[in-house]
Amino acid sequence: WTVLRERYSRSVPAFNIGCGKGYSSTDNRLRVAADMCSYAATRDFYMKENDVLFFPRDPISWHFLDMLGVVTYPALCPSGFAKILPKTPAYELAIIVVSPNHKLSAVEQDALKFHFDKFISELVEAFPDALFIGQERSDKEMLEAFGARHIACPSSLEEFVDACSSARQVISFRVHGTVCGLNAGRQVLHFAIDGRSDLLSSYMVCGLWKQNLFGATLADHFSTIRAFLRASRTTGSVDALVSKERDRVAESIRCRLAGEVPAPSTSTGCIVVDPATISMAAIGDEFVFTHRIFSHHAEKVNVRSSELPFKATGNHVVYGPYKRVAKGRYRIVFDFEFW
Repeated sequence: WTVLRERYSRSVPAFNIGCGKGYSSTDNRLRVAADMCSYAATRDFYMKENDVLFFPRDPISWHFLDMLGVVTYPALCPSGFAKILPKTPAYELAIIVVSPNHKLSAVEQDALKFHFDKFISELVEAFPDALFIGQERSDKEMLEAFGARHIACPSSLEEFVDACSSARQVISFRVHGTVCGLNAGRQVLHFAIDGRSDLLSSYMVCGLWKQNLFGATLADHFSTIRAFLRASRTTGSVDALVSKERDRVAESIRCRLAGEVPAPSTSTGCIVVDPATISMAAIGDEFVFTHRIFSHHAEKVNVRSSELPFKATGNHVVYGPYKRVAKGRYRIVFDFEFW
């Protein structure tokens, strides 16, 4: 950013990295984005921001801005650009908690089988020696009420990055905490609480564990945690992934500042989170097949679905229904959950 500022000191268009407007985890993304467009205040505000370059970090925001015709590029969480200093872990486990005031949609509330605070209280009881990392005052107050012994509530980016690097293994309910932990070379289990987590799929090739918070019981989640803590502590480097993303964002900004037309992108265009619900797809789009598209132990199999048996376990996965798309090359991301 220093180089860009030194080269372009004149008045320039603005850019917004990490913006987000809709974080729903269980609702249909395209329907939510279309509903957002129907609100005049929201729609008119962003349509007036046509001189701003947007890099949203969640699929709903990308769909929403794209529907308005605003220039936008989906991007990884900008916490990946934070400087990570080498550090010897002082704790075996750090847990980055979600705020007890986190708001849920009606659909999400129906899908959640427990209360956030109950999950956190049981984590405090199960891991008394862990470092618990909060972000807001309410987080700290909640952790103190539950009796957590080690609490960090960073007041700056540097302090937050340092806290996320303080343990060998990290359990995180916040996307930016997950990314900071991975950048520090830590083994991370991420519990997805909203749509921003969909864009973490790329990090799974680096060893990220990821499980949706909804649709499973606390017993299921603690079973995953135990498996995660027992797993071999090998994590691939995220440097190449972060560098590529940083370069892509910087190049888009450089072109905007210099008044140039960006070169045709070799990366994907649209992110289609749920292929079964989209009406049209373009060649080069990225399809993210999340756990919602897969049904474990399914009882029904119709002609539009395909059953893949796993004889060793007696379980199976059913995928479908299929949709017809234009012939061409697409990038497919299979984002499986741990069960």
